[in-house]
Amino acid sequence: MFLPRSTIALILSILGSHATSVNACNFAKLSNGEEIPDDEAHRNLRTKSLNSDVRKKQLKIIQDHNHKQGLQRKLQEGEHISGCIDEGMYNGIMEKVADIGRAIDDVSEKGHFYGALVRLTAHDFMDFDIGPDLEPDGGPDGCIEFFNEAENRGLENRGLEDVWCSTCPLTLDYKENYEGLGVSVADFWVALGNAAILETSNRRLELPFQWGRPVIHSDDCNPVTSRLPAGTGCSQVEQTFINRMGLSWTDAVALMGAHTLGRASLNNSGHEGTWMANDVDATQFNRRYYNELVNRAWFPRTNELGNQDWDWGQDRGVMFLNTDICLLYDIDASQECCTNTTTTNGRCRGDFQNIQCPQANVVRPEAHQAVTTFYNSNDNTAFFEAYASAWQKATENGHEGLQTVGDTNSCMVTPPPTNAPTPPPTNAPPPTNAPPPTNAP
Repeated sequence: MFLPRSTIALILSILGSHATSVNACNFAKLSNGEEIPDDEAHRNLRTKSLNSDVRKKQLKIIQDHNHKQGLQRKLQEGEHISGCIDEGMYNGIMEKVADIGRAIDDVSEKGHFYGALVRLTAHDFMDFDIGPDLEPDGGPDGCIEFFNEAENRGLENRGLEDVWCSTCPLTLDYKENYEGLGVSVADFWVALGNAAILETSNRRLELPFQWGRPVIHSDDCNPVTSRLPAGTGCSQVEQTFINRMGLSWTDAVALMGAHTLGRASLNNSGHEGTWMANDVDATQFNRRYYNELVNRAWFPRTNELGNQDWDWGQDRGVMFLNTDICLLYDIDASQECCTNTTTTNGRCRGDFQNIQCPQANVVRPEAHQAVTTFYNSNDNTAFFEAYASAWQKATENGHEGLQTVGDTNSCMVTPPPTNAPTPPPTNAPPPTNAPPPTNAP
């Protein structure tokens, strides 16, 4: 059916009059998030504005630190050993991450920031494959397939773009101050992960670091995202950490302890909640992950997206994955059970409140023992030592000839000469008068 031209003209005139009568949002160009109404209609605009303000603050922190370190001077002088990271540069990264985290007021966002940095490092090293012929592939190489919504790729890495993106302060810092010195993305990411752990452990766990992972250009990157473990169970943990990365079950259990930091999001992983009891605890790196695993009465649930995980209360915003529960309990055949049917610290609910999950001490004895050891320790020492050992293996997998961080001048091509100390002048003894000559007889 064809409409007469007169009718089309009338419709267009009506649409045009309505279009001109709609005013643009008065807040669309504001940069101050506090002035944007706090309602659903303006939610996206407020988030964008507040994120912009946060990033401006973070960039200022980074610029102040870089000015003190003199990174631009290193670039301009061109006398820096390519890729080298000295003590001053490394400590500067530690300080920048700490100050950025301290400047985040929202405690949930603070936990997400630290957790995302550790996750960024881990998602880089977890695609390592030692290979059947000991020809390693992947690992800590600075190659990650970031989430691409348009192409529906990199789904496993959703959320990492909050800390590493074209406009993210730490990415800009790397591009402007470290890339020109030959520092690899992989080295920089490991340093960021170390910084997050150092700060959230109350500066009690200083992880080992060596530099020298090669620079890999984006065109040569080949991340194998499919190697990242899904949250379905310990077969995934075994495939990733034990079979491909060559780690032990104790290593795997220790690395899983990093779930103390941050929270899962439905938009990112398809799960929602913190592993810890609250957002404050989710900003602290310690052995509490194992306390939560042992002491809580976890029961299975299915969330609104149809994904199964575990809960110990109603509307508490907490969550554990199958890959967490299976370290202590044997849920390989069935998840229809409760981890603790006798505890008074929360009761199992639903159809499984009287069905006790069996212990995993038979099917995964080393993992079960590691959880028990970390839980029964009087402090964080056993966990911290195991974590540091596992982290070093994971972040150095596939690399040989890595270099230890030297002092502040160790990265200069020609170290400045050191002036030999000038000895203090010594006072010569006063001259003595010669005895008067004697006349020969």
